[in-house]
Amino acid sequence: MARFKRLSVEELVVLEKQFVQFLAAQSILAEDWEKIKSTKPVEADEIIDDFSDLVYGSVMSEAKYLERKTPRTLYCYQCLSDRFVLIALEVDTDAGIDLSNLDMAGLKHISTKAQAHVCTTEKPYMKSRENEIFSMMELGCEITEGAMFKVLGLLL
Repeated sequence: MARFKRLSVEELVVLEKQFVQFLAAQSILAEDWEKIKSTKPVEADEIIDDFSDLVYGSVMSEAKYLERKTPRTLYCYQCLSDRFVLIALEVDTDAGIDLSNLDMAGLKHISTKAQAHVCTTEKPYMKSRENEIFSMMELGCEITEGAMFKVLGLLL
């Protein structure tokens, strides 16, 4: 069973070169892979799960920042070795501002308004760092470079 989730067929197509390298590292040649797929589908699924875990694990281990936007809130997370640091921006309901598609220029404009509130907190990881980041992505977070986190950090 995959630690994260199995890559979709479309994702596997995009990562075909890396998957072929993965199979080669396992001493599985192209004709062997075709035979495994047709005669041992459970084993083929396990191989795809292993590759999926490798890909997701690599992406999660490299992630430094996450963001999630809703119409009224912007959640920016820094992913440290032992915990998340959250900086959140919330706008009042009557502010008439939708943060769902906020960019850096809009953030600088909004952060100066009285109807915006910034707060911060920390949360230690309850599972492995990679699994926590994956769980956050399943809840709608996206990996970012951290620009909004850094700007919001200046407002604290």
